[in-house]
Amino acid sequence: MASETPLYRATARLRALLSTPDKQSLLTTGERFTVADQASIWVDADHAEALVKEAETIGPTQPAAIPLLEEASDLFQRGRFLEQEDGTWCLGRRGEIERLASRCQHWLADAYLAAKDDKAAEAIANLLLRDDPLDETGRRILLLSLHRQGLRREAVRAYQEAKNLYQQQGLPIPEEIEAVYQQIQRNRLKASVTEVNSCSTFFKYKRHTSSIVSLTITEMPSTEAEKYLYYDVIENSIESLRRLLAKGEVHFVLRSSLSLYNKLLQEYPTSKDMHLIDALFRLGMLVGAAQEYLLPWYQRDQIVLQTYNHIEDTVLRRVDGSNPFRHEYARLMAKRGRHNRVLWQFEAAIKACEDGLTSLQDRDDPSLQTHFFCERAHIEATRGDELVWMRKLEEARKGILHLKPADYERALKQVEYIQGEGYKRFAFHMQKDFPMSIRGKYARYALDYFTQWQGMTIELPGFEDLVSQVSKAQCLILVDADEAVSLARQLEKHAEQYYPSLLDKIHRVLYLAQQRLHLSSSAFSHLFQDASLAAYRMGRNIL
Repeated sequence: MASETPLYRATARLRALLSTPDKQSLLTTGERFTVADQASIWVDADHAEALVKEAETIGPTQPAAIPLLEEASDLFQRGRFLEQEDGTWCLGRRGEIERLASRCQHWLADAYLAAKDDKAAEAIANLLLRDDPLDETGRRILLLSLHRQGLRREAVRAYQEAKNLYQQQGLPIPEEIEAVYQQIQRNRLKASVTEVNSCSTFFKYKRHTSSIVSLTITEMPSTEAEKYLYYDVIENSIESLRRLLAKGEVHFVLRSSLSLYNKLLQEYPTSKDMHLIDALFRLGMLVGAAQEYLLPWYQRDQIVLQTYNHIEDTVLRRVDGSNPFRHEYARLMAKRGRHNRVLWQFEAAIKACEDGLTSLQDRDDPSLQTHFFCERAHIEATRGDELVWMRKLEEARKGILHLKPADYERALKQVEYIQGEGYKRFAFHMQKDFPMSIRGKYARYALDYFTQWQGMTIELPGFEDLVSQVSKAQCLILVDADEAVSLARQLEKHAEQYYPSLLDKIHRVLYLAQQRLHLSSSAFSHLFQDASLAAYRMGRNIL
């Protein structure tokens, strides 16, 4: 009797499985066990398999496939194939069914995306990632579905979570996920520039006080009293946008300042009212600053130059020859000249410095004065003339001697920081036929100046500090590539949140540092020369 126990148990299980809704067994016994006609037996796994195959025939991302995949998915989720059976005979079929269930979920998520049912796609992606956090398709679908719902911050967090998970496993993030993330970033930038064209109201802004306030201006003033009130509202709006920019709200500031700037130009195309000109200038400069902090670093210069040129041609030229806006003009030259330098328009960059200093003769603005002196030296470093660069650095030190002690200390630190930037320029200069040993020497010189930035700048301090840390990571490519990768990854998250333009620089650091780690010295040297040559053809430095 004991020898019959396994058979008895197996028979009992089969009777339980093979029964009709009214509990009538389909397993009959005579001299041997027999099963009723196959048409009388319903097996979830077999039916789900048939549904998936039918969806595959239709095309798994076609709308008609969705009901089939949904039904199959429901069946698969009822439980594992022969879940209570512990015999090895069912393992092969169980694995086959589980692979089919996974394929069904992936196809269903893609079908939801194709049908633009992003919430449903997100739900499926979350199920996939719950079972396997490293599921590439699930992560890709999650990023896309979140982005298409307008949940961009959540999409960035989902990407960062994936990146951390793969790093913990010692794996690079899959190209499929990285490609989707980069596409999301490009779409974010595109939306930031074009979204203002569809604004239904004149201007909305947020003010950070005890609560968030929304303000809408719908009418232009018709009386003098209304005009003063109107300018007061605009002044408050500009100040609020300036504070938001300092908090890293670059997307919102770009949309809102550009919307108000264009509206004022449209309503007052030729007005010479000084209040209006001042408001237009400050709004235009906010647009330019937001573009500098948002647009990809190696693609932003032409767009930003167009903005600053537009401010000069459309706003400042309304002022008569006495030009009470000389200080504003100097601020414009400081911003525009920097982009002239990056594009190797050196004569225009030098003229911007000279015009800016001339406009500041009667003004006490230590930040702008320090900027022009430092920028003049930086131009020569970018050019590659080391002797003139050293001479201009010395002129910068002399040029700030008249400043008050507190201002002088910060200005001197800015000059020293720019000296580090100059050494970095020579370390990576494409027109210099330096061996890697000399480039490494310049990089080490630069690192001595890239400790903690405490200088005097015309930029937001947080932005300038992050730029200096990125410069440090750039130099580490030639000194300690492992540390360069580590630092770049630390900086990446902060840049994503506050200053997306710097991601371009950070990603280039990561690429070159990783190549330095994996290539021989000669192979990296060839890579460096090829990359430098490609950059040179575009009139740029490699970093």
